[in-house]
Amino acid sequence: MSVPDENQSAVERKIFSTVDRILVKIKVLIGDIGSNLKKLPKQSEYSGNNTGDDDTDADADAVALRHIEVNIQAEQLGAGVERFQDTIGTKHRVDAYYYSMPSLADEEDEAAQAQPLSGLQVRPDALDEQLMKCILFLAIFPPGEVIKKRLLIHWWLGEEMVRSADAGKECFDELFDRGLVQPALRRGHCQRTHYFRVHPVVHSQLVDAARSRGFIEFPGGNGKIVGNRRLFLQEGQSSDPSTRGTITNAFLSVFNLDMVYLKMHIAKSRITRVVQLGRWKSSVTHHIELEGDNNLLKNVMACKNLRYLSLRGISLIESIPEAIGMLTELLVLDLRACHNLENLPGSIGSLQKLEYLDLSECFLLEEMPKEIGELSKLQVLKGFLVGSSRKKSNPCRLFDLATKAHNLRKLSITTGRQSLVCDEDELCQLTKCQCLESLTITWRGEASTKACLSLPSSLTKLDLRRAPTTSLLNIIRPSTSASLKRLYLRGGKIRTFGKDSGWKVETLRARFLNELECEWSELHGLFQELHFVEMWRCARLSFWPCDRRGIWEKGSPSMAGRSIGVCYGVKGNNLPPWHEVVQLYASNNIPAMRMFYPHHDVLEALRGTGITISLDVEGQFLPSFASEPSVAAAWVKTNVQAFYPEVSFKYITVGNQVPMREMSYILPAMQNIYTALSEVGLDHIKVSTSVRRDVLGVSYPPSDGAFTSAMEKYMAPLVQFLAKIGAPLLASVFPYFTYVHNQADIDIDYALFTSPGPVVQDGAYNYQNLFDATVDALYSAMEKVGGSTVRVVVSDSGWPSAGAPAATKDNAKTYIQNLINHVGKGTPKRPVPTETYIFAMFNENEKTGDEIERNFGLFEPDKSPVYPISFSSKKG
Repeated sequence: MSVPDENQSAVERKIFSTVDRILVKIKVLIGDIGSNLKKLPKQSEYSGNNTGDDDTDADADAVALRHIEVNIQAEQLGAGVERFQDTIGTKHRVDAYYYSMPSLADEEDEAAQAQPLSGLQVRPDALDEQLMKCILFLAIFPPGEVIKKRLLIHWWLGEEMVRSADAGKECFDELFDRGLVQPALRRGHCQRTHYFRVHPVVHSQLVDAARSRGFIEFPGGNGKIVGNRRLFLQEGQSSDPSTRGTITNAFLSVFNLDMVYLKMHIAKSRITRVVQLGRWKSSVTHHIELEGDNNLLKNVMACKNLRYLSLRGISLIESIPEAIGMLTELLVLDLRACHNLENLPGSIGSLQKLEYLDLSECFLLEEMPKEIGELSKLQVLKGFLVGSSRKKSNPCRLFDLATKAHNLRKLSITTGRQSLVCDEDELCQLTKCQCLESLTITWRGEASTKACLSLPSSLTKLDLRRAPTTSLLNIIRPSTSASLKRLYLRGGKIRTFGKDSGWKVETLRARFLNELECEWSELHGLFQELHFVEMWRCARLSFWPCDRRGIWEKGSPSMAGRSIGVCYGVKGNNLPPWHEVVQLYASNNIPAMRMFYPHHDVLEALRGTGITISLDVEGQFLPSFASEPSVAAAWVKTNVQAFYPEVSFKYITVGNQVPMREMSYILPAMQNIYTALSEVGLDHIKVSTSVRRDVLGVSYPPSDGAFTSAMEKYMAPLVQFLAKIGAPLLASVFPYFTYVHNQADIDIDYALFTSPGPVVQDGAYNYQNLFDATVDALYSAMEKVGGSTVRVVVSDSGWPSAGAPAATKDNAKTYIQNLINHVGKGTPKRPVPTETYIFAMFNENEKTGDEIERNFGLFEPDKSPVYPISFSSKKG
């Protein structure tokens, strides 16, 4: 048997580490399960309510046995994870940290708080000395607070706990692998953890360890934190310099925890390594203000051995003292979001060890001092200004950076507010930054580029914001971006990706691009190696098959499954309770529900299920919604905002197949609902209406599809509004009714998706079923009134199982199953998934009209299926 070489062992360790990380999360979830199961009533609790009824005793015994069984199952799950960890040799890394991890809900339970959580320990003997020292820094943050990984690594770097930023990342990964930190604010396009939390239970252990090692103290029980070698600034400390105290040579760090108004005395120190006065929280509402004169900053600049300085987000800082040039040991300088900062001193060029400089969001800066080009050790530079509004100035240029900053890996640049880039198009100098891996360009004001960028061969990530050109090919081309793997586009005027193929991009993010038009098939023709796509608030990209988060991933489950929902009608006196209905959706893998009015019991039952909902506005409210914005706002507050985000709203349908006499209300009502959603930050919930098939005056052939002359005056502005806000048109599509009214001309196989071959030839398109032909006729009609980018969502489609000709269980089963299997493929005109809602969940015995109206259900009121259906579409 051969012995694996070092490379193979490294690969194995990496894979096992990833697997172990997943197992740790599973173990945490199993702990949550166990903690919740402990809340189940014990047998004695049933006995205590014994009334002497033999049936009650039998029920109690049955319940108690079931509780025992589910607890055993939970324990077996945990044992299975441990066996898995034993197999890959990682179990010893986890046991010291997570054992029957309690849920967050338990921590709010007084009984749970009273019990010591001895199974979870952060023990010095379980960590090496460096790792133990590094993790103690987390004890000062409030438990559960979202923390930026970079902040922690910079603090470690400043106090020389780690030798480099890369070593800090390795240290953090070790903490993550051991389950000591948990991911927070994870983004779909990036699997790395940039933000994290410390579980409250872990935090309490860290506080004990930090206290025992003298890292922090809590004097007087007032919640204030102090340290023997670290000063923590907190709200409520005296602002009187005589009583506030001074930093002596004993302090390594000054860290602002939550002080808002900075006015204090800092004495000169040759030992202080870290000064974090600025904002550390991710929230921009974390306001910090510098009071009085600049003495505080001047004294900070006298700390000669300072390695990390953050003034991030501090207001009223207009300039940085020249004395900053004395901080020759400085590695990290964070000036981000110092909105009043107008000038940087030339002495900044003396910071020859500086590796990280953030000047982004300093909007009053007009240029970069020439001396920044002397910072040869820079690895990360954010907020570099290109161009100048002062013609006679001599600012730092990209050429200067490319000449001296040979280690630059990450660069973020912004064009000047009132100036063009230099005549020779300064951005072309980027190709000389040979180590650059990540580049962000933000255009402001009237700035523009004069030539296509030539990017360095090392660049793998490019983020373009507010691009001033209509074509992506005016900025970059595949031939000059061979190494580019991640392309982010945010805002700006881009309308097209152009026609050049050959992109090697694997991750594409398009956000706030209201003018961009690109068919999904065209996108994949241009970007053939895509693995991940994010599309957010791009009104003309509504045909991209992204989920409700705007995400598409290669190899993800079939879009057909996510394209199917079921309408939930309640016109029956024998239907199941609301929560049982929601459970029935979940147990049958039905991902989406449509409701015809906002029933609050159903919305309550939907909380936390992940089932998306299309919610109708009741027809009787349309006149008041159309005329009174306040009425629409009140409806949104009561029926949407009150349940968001626990309930996943997808569409608000304003009017369901309203007659023509009421069509005049639809558009103004939609506009008022859209405004109401936008005002509370919920405009990602799409607003539309559901129309009947008879809005079409022409439906055959599909390419001739057109609205009736009477309806066009209403539909044209409505469709144009949908195009503007990026919302679909919902439409009722029932091949059954088309068939039964035209049996002489339409074969039932054409209606049931069972035709063996094409039935209708329409130009380049072949139609094998009536459903596709109807949907494409709607697309053609919308194209004729300016709605070429509007997507069709089928709001209801079904087949009756009794009560009329061709209404049989066999036909209904055939239609519904074929519909489920088909919609993920789209139509000939639009070969992307056609989101469709089946009508309906139940046979409803109180519906009026013909007998068939009471026989469209998939389930009987007792929850038994009318006919067997699988909601997982078949491949092919």
